[in-house]
Amino acid sequence: MSNIFLHSDWHWRHQRIYEFTYTDAYGVERRVRERFATCVEGDAYIEQRWRDLIKPQDHCWVLGDVTMFRGKHQIYEFIALFKSLPGHKRLILGNHDHYDIEVYQQAGFEKIRGSNVISGLLLTHYPVHPSSLPRRCLGNIHGHIHQQPDVSPLHLNVSVERTDYEPVPIEWALERLREKQKE
Repeated sequence: MSNIFLHSDWHWRHQRIYEFTYTDAYGVERRVRERFATCVEGDAYIEQRWRDLIKPQDHCWVLGDVTMFRGKHQIYEFIALFKSLPGHKRLILGNHDHYDIEVYQQAGFEKIRGSNVISGLLLTHYPVHPSSLPRRCLGNIHGHIHQQPDVSPLHLNVSVERTDYEPVPIEWALERLREKQKE
């Protein structure tokens, strides 16, 4: 039996994201990814959690910003790593996914889209305006806003900073949306 997982904003090999800061609700300046010192440390953890959770028969929808690499010299490293990750990989393109589509295909992404509806959920990289949600959708699962809270009861942010740096089962997302909409 296969499972469906959701993952967003890995930003593989992006050192600066481990240095970016924001001011929290208490006025304290914090690092966006304060759990890790470097991208090497963070990437190793994210990769290991993927390997621990996703089995070869599972499907993982990556909701954008899988990497920050843009240069040709990193393409082979990117392809090798992502091709080696278990599961059927699907990509919702994000604002930092700059490689040609063929590179993502070579890396093992079987489907590459701008958005997708699955199990009554609209999968996107950016949160969409509530009026843009199809009637048949319970809500919008997205990334892009990293550590920021959900923008409404109809939205669920699955950026790695919000999911303990690991892919989450689609059932988890459905449950969170249902809970939020009851409140």
